[in-house]
Amino acid sequence: MENNKCFNYGSPIYHNLKKSCDPEDILSLGLRYKKIYKVKIRKKIKYLVEIYYYENIAFVKFYPKLHENNPDKYKLVGMDLTFSEKRMLLNTCCDIVSKEIEKSPEIIYSFIAQVYDRDNEKEREMSIRFSVYRKIVTTLFKISLYHHFNIEEINFYCISKKENKNFNQNLGEFLATAMERKENIVFEFMTDRTRCQFISPD
Repeated sequence: MENNKCFNYGSPIYHNLKKSCDPEDILSLGLRYKKIYKVKIRKKIKYLVEIYYYENIAFVKFYPKLHENNPDKYKLVGMDLTFSEKRMLLNTCCDIVSKEIEKSPEIIYSFIAQVYDRDNEKEREMSIRFSVYRKIVTTLFKISLYHHFNIEEINFYCISKKENKNFNQNLGEFLATAMERKENIVFEFMTDRTRCQFISPD
């Protein structure tokens, strides 16, 4: 990954979930374990970066530690972060992924960008956060070294090492299973405009 300024973070907290469940595993598709990194933005502002690991795919999430018990924690915007702090936070998430992907090159690392009220007010087909994520990820992870794939309709983006020969097969199987079992949840990742187009394409 390209060198970019990011915040300090320590070793992750590891949760093995093979014999338990996690209430935030809304996909219910065989969550195996998760890692939680604590990122210090300022003295009184910390963020938690979580990575949810399934069999062949992992999802990256982050939110303010202050609101870790808030059911809407992923929808919170800003926390009075400056533009440079927001950029550094995203760089930090990418730095964490770059280290994790070296340990597990067979895993596909993914994110689904949150849809905000503002996205629907502006009648956007994709969330503004998705556009930001895509720009940063394509900048930091070279196309020559990583597989890149996205589905704009559900604000989904993922990467994996080029050496992952099962990328297309594993990704296709996961997405097909998710759509079959959790179609109603997948709809939640769409903007209102895209959801209407998907349900009534005519």
